[in-house]
Amino acid sequence: MMHITTIGDVCSKSISTVSVDQPLSKALQLMQTYDYSQLPVLDNGH
Repeated sequence: MMHITTIGDVCSKSISTVSVDQPLSKALQLMQTYDYSQLPVLDNGH
């Protein structure tokens, strides 16, 4: 039986986010520490 790759197979299982009121240095630290190329920025939890 052939395995079909799903979105869940390739997406991150846990993600980090920053809020709009956090300093840029926090975002850069997370990106460097975890080798992220992108980081979601949330405004009031959205």
